[in-house]
Amino acid sequence: MKGRKALCMMALALAFLMTGTLANAKGKSDSSDEKVYIGFSMVSMENEAWATMAAGAKAFVASLPAGSAELVIMTGREAPVQWDNIQNFVAKYGSNGILWVDPITIGITPNIAALCEQEGVYYVNLFNKEASIVPTDYSKWVVFMTQDDEANGYLAAKTLFDSIAGKGNVLELYGVQGNDASFKRNLGLKRALSEYPNITLLDTQIGDFSGPAAQTVTENWLTKYQAAGTTIDAIFSAGDTMALGAIEALKQKGLAGKVKVCGIDGISAALDAVKEGTLVSTVYYDGYLTGGYGVSYAYAAKTGRIDPKAMDQKRRMFYTKTILVTKDNVDSIITNYIKSVPKYDYTNLDAAVDSIITNPKL
Repeated sequence: MKGRKALCMMALALAFLMTGTLANAKGKSDSSDEKVYIGFSMVSMENEAWATMAAGAKAFVASLPAGSAELVIMTGREAPVQWDNIQNFVAKYGSNGILWVDPITIGITPNIAALCEQEGVYYVNLFNKEASIVPTDYSKWVVFMTQDDEANGYLAAKTLFDSIAGKGNVLELYGVQGNDASFKRNLGLKRALSEYPNITLLDTQIGDFSGPAAQTVTENWLTKYQAAGTTIDAIFSAGDTMALGAIEALKQKGLAGKVKVCGIDGISAALDAVKEGTLVSTVYYDGYLTGGYGVSYAYAAKTGRIDPKAMDQKRRMFYTKTILVTKDNVDSIITNYIKSVPKYDYTNLDAAVDSIITNPKL
């Protein structure tokens, strides 16, 4: 695990070393400045999946000529904080900046799109967006990249249900309210539930993609349902960090491995849990690819290598690859993605595309 953990620690350091003092910006950078400033806006650096995406962005910057780009990491768990960070970044760097944005909620995405279009800032949107807007509505929004979260939720749920022989009581740890990935993973769970009539969903609680929050929720569940004499057979978690929090609560009651748990994201601790049998499955999501290629798309547009309006418009919205991980393939995932860091050719932008998302406006 040393390779990935070291990179995650490196990415954590970046949050402090490379984040600009945006709140004090008094004006835009001189347009003659050739350096490109890369605004990297995300929820936090606390989750390994997010930290890995920042490490992917750093790897892209390292692939460029020295001094040609600078990474500015911006974090905030609330949409107003994220929006302020983005506005301050654009005010400071103007069209010398590009943006990689993982929106906390879909509600701010029209504002981001409008601001970048007005100020001439190329950007890439990850994971969350209003359904009514698409990149092809704009010249500066380069691409929309995401994972197929409904499919991931569905696969995770089916694997979990099969682990309890298709019958029993299940609980759900939901991610963040208003977050598109959380919503779609929940849709996948619901689709799987429709196919398993002997599975009962007892309750759904917000876990905020937080291990401690999920642990507290699970502890409360165990107390509640034990007192009622109701058996808990499995816990569906929309994220690995929450799944690990649930497992900690189960360990305290001697139930780890007995109450089945699944996760999504593929962080190294979750892969360890799959190996030890306390986690049924996770869905590995390559953050290095998303961070690196996401920034690469915006940089290619900024430097004139691609023109968003001239490229194949269908390819401006796409899914990246994910892998369902169980005890059957966990060793190979660890070997290929954890013990060794994947290498990418960032000049080959098509390498980031797994499948195309249908654009309703084309």
